[in-house]
Amino acid sequence: MKKIILISFLLIGAIVAQGQYNSLGLYNPHFTFNKAELLPSKLGTNKSKVEFRVLPNAYIYAGNSLMAIDHILYPNTKKIDDAINGLDGDAIFGSSLEVPSLAFSYKFGKTEELFTMSLSNKTRVLANATIGDNFLKLLWNGNKQFEGQTIDLGNFRFNTLAATEIDLGAAIPFSIGENLDLRAGITLKYLLGMTGSSLEETSTTLETAEGGKYINLDNLNYSASFSEIDGESTFSGKGFGVDLGVTLVVKEKDISASVALLDIGSVNFSGNTKTYLGSANFNFEGVIVDNVFNIDNVQPDSVFVEGIKGDSIIGESFSVSLPTRLVIQVEKNIMSKAGKNSKEYIKHGIYLTYIQGLKNTAGSTKRSYFSGGYSYSLKNILNVGPTINYGGYSGFGLGMFLSVKAGPFRIGGGTNTGLSYLLFPGSAKGVDFSFMTSWSIGSKKEKKSAPSIN
Repeated sequence: MKKIILISFLLIGAIVAQGQYNSLGLYNPHFTFNKAELLPSKLGTNKSKVEFRVLPNAYIYAGNSLMAIDHILYPNTKKIDDAINGLDGDAIFGSSLEVPSLAFSYKFGKTEELFTMSLSNKTRVLANATIGDNFLKLLWNGNKQFEGQTIDLGNFRFNTLAATEIDLGAAIPFSIGENLDLRAGITLKYLLGMTGSSLEETSTTLETAEGGKYINLDNLNYSASFSEIDGESTFSGKGFGVDLGVTLVVKEKDISASVALLDIGSVNFSGNTKTYLGSANFNFEGVIVDNVFNIDNVQPDSVFVEGIKGDSIIGESFSVSLPTRLVIQVEKNIMSKAGKNSKEYIKHGIYLTYIQGLKNTAGSTKRSYFSGGYSYSLKNILNVGPTINYGGYSGFGLGMFLSVKAGPFRIGGGTNTGLSYLLFPGSAKGVDFSFMTSWSIGSKKEKKSAPSIN
């Protein structure tokens, strides 16, 4: 029965664990809104005066660090044995479902850009869970494997957040030399929290005596907070956040380097909240039974010398941190010209990206994420390219993206991990898909600064 329960847990984890980073927006020059979500200084790095989005976009990801997706969807005991017994550290599950909808940006300046501003909103559903390796081994194989040992069951924590976000962004170019430009960007965020939860990191030790004479569980202390949706109020929390970024451009080489710090802030929940506080220290020495034919003679007090103590508090506020991340990217572009007016566009783009989560919280992990991408543009009408990724929640991934432009309208999609799932189903731990749209109108001549597209 316990193995059926654990298999069910892993299946649910595979379905709801969404949370790698949508790096596809960084590599496709058709979509500057998506690029600016990870690098705010990239806002307005095209030649369009106005850009807007009216159709909902989406990024959906499923993955984990424990097992291949194929093994979770089609499980057997050997596959789970190999995954759990091969663990050397915590297993992580993440979630980051984002649905951007309305967005608008405007570039100020007559002949040269003075600055670009944007207003946008999106819905975010984020989650992060950590489960210790020894705890999973205990659930799967029981405690006999730990006979005569005192083990650390590992860390256990989770955070969830569902919120509507309203963003006000700005990017300003600066000329700092004959061949160097600097571009700074900032995004101010106001978040309306729908629901959230937080269990701060906790751990405990388990002692199994020789021969199984007794079991001791020591030093388990926990504080878990929840904000529930009650149907009367859509939002039970609010918060603020900020993204900061800079881009340095070597104009003659069409090379740029960008650094950003994202999601500095938190959401505070004060409505319809409940907090559970508790501690546990107990010793299990078996059950004393005077007569096996009469369960009334079982002495329940012999089960736990010390038990679990807990309490709940209603109405106490708590906060869920935003997924603060450091993003570094180097970009090399090879330009070309197309159309009647010989407009310049990015024909080839090469990108290297590093993302480091600063917290293990909803939407991010401290496990480093490395990504590379290449884009090829056919006269700025069709963009296509591969991506390769490693780290984060699910490790190795191969993907690709494709987009087309019809007048002012652009539409595209892609995946960071889909190719690795098709090629290596026995080892791929993530599957994702993104859908992107935008409209760009009004073109103006500018001095050459950041590599741009029409």
